Amino acid sequence: MVSTANSMSRMSKYRCSHSLAELFTKVEKTDNAAERALLRESISEQFQDPNCTRLVNVTWQRSSCEMVETVTLNEAVHPLSTLARAKGRLNPDNRRVFCLVHEQMPYTPLFSLHVALTSRIPTTLQDIGEVDLDSSVGQSNPKLSNCSNDTLQVAAADDATCAIFYSISNLHPKVGLPPLGKKLILSAVQSLQTNLPGIGTFCTLSPIPQFSKWFLHQLTAEPSESYLDKFAFSNSELEHFNLLFDKDLSPFRKTSLMKVYRRQLDSIVVDYLSKVKKRLDGVGVKNSVAHFHLGNGASLHNVWCPFTKDTKGFNPLVTKTTWENSLGYMANYMYDLDKLEVNSERYRSEGFVDVNQNLFLMR
Repeated sequence: MVSTANSMSRMSKYRCSHSLAELFTKVEKTDNAAERALLRESISEQFQDPNCTRLVNVTWQRSSCEMVETVTLNEAVHPLSTLARAKGRLNPDNRRVFCLVHEQMPYTPLFSLHVALTSRIPTTLQDIGEVDLDSSVGQSNPKLSNCSNDTLQVAAADDATCAIFYSISNLHPKVGLPPLGKKLILSAVQSLQTNLPGIGTFCTLSPIPQFSKWFLHQLTAEPSESYLDKFAFSNSELEHFNLLFDKDLSPFRKTSLMKVYRRQLDSIVVDYLSKVKKRLDGVGVKNSVAHFHLGNGASLHNVWCPFTKDTKGFNPLVTKTTWENSLGYMANYMYDLDKLEVNSERYRSEGFVDVNQNLFLMR
C-alpha cells in the first residue's frame, strides 16, 4: 500500500513539475526501468485530450532544421543515408511527409508518414523512385538511376490520382508514445482530400517483415505441424521452395524458381498476411505491419513479387533487407474510407480480414 502511494506521489510529481519536453528527455536518458515506466505513464497522460496533437506537412524549404533533422534521422522503414535522398523525400511536388506534433512541442515531430503521389498503385519501391541503399542481392550498391522513366509512377501533385503511404515511423521509440498511427494516416487523408481533390485512392506500399523466417520454419517443420500442409504441395515443389534459402544457390537460379512458382508463393504470402493468426484466440494476424493496417480498417488489396516472366536476371533493386524479410515481396493495403470503421471493428472483434476478391485476377 505504501509502495503504491509512493508511486502515485512520484507520478504526480513528474506530471506537475515537468513539461512534456522534459519528460521526453528524462525517459530517453534513464536506465531505471521503474522510473521509465512512471515517466511513460506521465507522458501518456499528456495525450488524453484528443485535440492535443495536430498534423503538419514537413518540407525541405519551409520547415525548421529541427523538424527536418528529426524526420530524416529517425526514419525507421526506409532509412535515409544521404542528404540528397532526404531532400527528395521532402519535395512538395510529388511527395508529402506528414507528422503529428503535440501542442506543447510544436516543432518536435512525433510520428512521420511518407507519401508518394502517383498515377497508379505501385508494386515496388522502384515504381516510386525509392530504393533502399543497402547492398542488393544480385548486384552491389544499387542506384536510383537504375530506375527508368518508364517504371517511375510518381506524378506532379495536381495530376496525381493516388496517395501511396510507404513509410510510417515512430520518431521517438524510447519514449513509449501512445499509438497514434491511425490518427496520423486519417488526418493525412483528410488533408490530401482537401488540398488535392484529384486524389481518390489511398493505399500503402508495405514491407512484409518476418515472412521469410516464418516460411522457412514451415518448410522445416514436420508435415503434420506445418501450415503449408493445407496447400498439398508436391515433394518437388517443397524441395524447390527450400532452395530459395540455400546460401550457395546463385541469385539468378533463385529468380528462375520465383518465376516458376510465383502463383504458389503468392497464395502463401496472402495466407500469411490474412489467415496466420498471432494469438490462440484467432484474433489478429501474425505479421505486425498487416496487423497495424488491418486494425485501422484497411483491406489487403494485393501482394507483389518482384520477379515476373518479364524480369530479366535478378532484379538489382531487390535489397538484402527485402529479400531476407520477404523474398522481395511487398503488399498493398487499401484505405477505403467507406469501409474503414466496419472493417476495423470486425477485425478487432472476430479477426475478419477484408481481402480484395480480385487479387489473383490482377496478375
